Amino acid sequence: MFKADEVGLLDKTIKAFGPHSYIGPWLADYRLEIVRAIGDDVPIAVPMPNEAKREALDILALARGEAKKLVDEARATATRELEAAYTKVSETRRRAAAELERLARTL
Repeated sequence: MFKADEVGLLDKTIKAFGPHSYIGPWLADYRLEIVRAIGDDVPIAVPMPNEAKREALDILALARGEAKKLVDEARATATRELEAAYTKVSETRRRAAAELERLARTL
């Protein structure tokens, strides 16, 4: 059977089951993934709904963890930069005050 024949049979199957069956809407939802797998000559690994939900929750948890890590790193970097800026400002003020005092003594 050719790839186009397989895709055609898939479409006929989706239509045959129709939107009011259990498998018709599921096949329709995963049609693009199935067609892509057929086109790529790889085994079809379409997740079942519960499996897909668990996988999505796992991905979401990983993403949230990565986001927290990035936010924590950004806060730490911002804190370091802010502390460095405060130190520089304080040192500049100290030098300016010392220079003003020196100039005042010469008047």
